[in-house]
Amino acid sequence: MARFWVADIGGTNCRLAQFVSAGELVLEKELWLPTASLASERDLLAAFAEHFSGYEDLKGLCLALAGPVTPEGGALTNAKLVCHRQSLQSALRALLPAKSCPEVLLINDFAAQAYAVLPLAERSRPLRRRQRAWEATCVRAVIGAGTGLGAAMLVQRGESLTVCASEAGHMPFPFRPDEYEYARYLSLEKGLAEPTCEDIISGSGLSHLQAFLTAEQLEPKEIGQRYLQAPSPTLRLFARFYGRFCRIWLYSTCCYDGLWIGGGIALANPLCVQSPEFFAEIEGQGVYDWVSDIPLWLFPAANSGLWGACEALRWQLRDRTPS
Repeated sequence: MARFWVADIGGTNCRLAQFVSAGELVLEKELWLPTASLASERDLLAAFAEHFSGYEDLKGLCLALAGPVTPEGGALTNAKLVCHRQSLQSALRALLPAKSCPEVLLINDFAAQAYAVLPLAERSRPLRRRQRAWEATCVRAVIGAGTGLGAAMLVQRGESLTVCASEAGHMPFPFRPDEYEYARYLSLEKGLAEPTCEDIISGSGLSHLQAFLTAEQLEPKEIGQRYLQAPSPTLRLFARFYGRFCRIWLYSTCCYDGLWIGGGIALANPLCVQSPEFFAEIEGQGVYDWVSDIPLWLFPAANSGLWGACEALRWQLRDRTPS
């Protein structure tokens, strides 16, 4: 029996989980906390210790952070938590029985989403199936909008696996001429001189868009409930913007094996990635017809980052085990 502790830490929610493996990997327990309740690494480890068990079997800890990460540490883009691998490892060893030496891994949250393709591919919901038979490329990409916007890619060839995180959400967003009025609004009213993709396709992006269209100042969840469950001007524009970023990422990665979409917005409001405006933006504006043949998938649940973090940890442990 082996146990793994993992966390998917976003700007709003922190998801913790304990996985167990005795042949098959099982998500044994899951816990959601507000990210704002975690002021330090100490708070995070205390939450694990309070809610999960099986210290003697713990093989490692993986934290997937919504922000830039190096092998030694990382910080959240939209919250205050900062994590350091060395201090986490020391604190974790103090919790565990003598001679325990658990692995500690820090990764970007969308690197975790990329790893999640491996265990969750067969459970994902198809948005558009493959239309032609490609040669095996083993290149897959992920994207997702929630509090922020993330994107990553995964390349697998035999026993070799490479996951590439990105900061693509911080690229300037490409507006069309008929959208310049909205761009001016963001610049003048919101102080966004050069709006990024995350400024447009995220929870705050939804709030900006709704304020522009109706002058209503609403939280993203309320906008989703009122305006994204059926055709509306908000849905049409947001789906168009979401499709445009997906098209950018398809061209950037050449992910012939598929694009997986996660994140809280699409999971709670699937019309954002199922409406005609979304598909028209992907298929109708490009110069290469192969983009229309790339399969699109929606991750099955909001806990895909937990599965991906656990998968990343298992690959790390496998790579460090002498053959």
